[in-house]
Amino acid sequence: MKKFLFIIVLLFVQVTTVHGNQQDMNFSVATETGTQEALIRLKVENQTSEKLKLEFPTSQFYEYIVKNQKGKEIFRYSNGRSFLQAIQQIELDPGEEKIWEDRWTYPVGTKPGDYVIEAVLKASILNDRPSQKEIRAETSVKIGLKEEAFRGIVVSGSGGKYTVQGEISPSLTEFFYLVEDGHHQWISERKVDLGKPSGKWRKFKLNITVPSNVLPENGTLILFLYEKKLHSGEAVNHLPVKLESFPK
Repeated sequence: MKKFLFIIVLLFVQVTTVHGNQQDMNFSVATETGTQEALIRLKVENQTSEKLKLEFPTSQFYEYIVKNQKGKEIFRYSNGRSFLQAIQQIELDPGEEKIWEDRWTYPVGTKPGDYVIEAVLKASILNDRPSQKEIRAETSVKIGLKEEAFRGIVVSGSGGKYTVQGEISPSLTEFFYLVEDGHHQWISERKVDLGKPSGKWRKFKLNITVPSNVLPENGTLILFLYEKKLHSGEAVNHLPVKLESFPK
């Protein structure tokens, strides 16, 4: 069975920097991709020595849309969602950042080619002053045909202890995994040997432990499952799996 997979991702293609009242704010969007969905990561960063205050008119902190190579919108984050109609505020200390993450499941019939993700930060007031223009960021991805390597992934557990179960392609004799949060790698690459090809999908189970004293205060722990090409050793068929988000 074939699935569409994002095979090339250009991270942080366009970053918006806002200047005003001696404040610099960077807003960016990036993706981590798998065989069935993409993890969309949006980040706001205060790169100055002063506190930054953001005010939002509703609980919708951001918007993003996905467009195909013809510029046609094929997905919008806010469609079908409801947001609290009340003012929300976020304060960032110097050097602090805020990250939001969402998953975009590829629509049925998605075709190979180039796609663009356009993101907007919905803050209307920056440091008690109305925002003068939309705060935008953009990234691009390329979709190509790849065979599905993993399926039926289920995660259980919390607080640094997780169990991950699923099935792996009949053609694979081994696979690899690591755990990170977009900034730090908490578990380095590990290899799982499966033995000879079985001719059918095989079940697997991973017990993942990250010490509770090093868990991120703000972010998401992501398990990356992948295989490697036999001759080159290149990692392919990445599948990002969310373990847990912080704060809860």
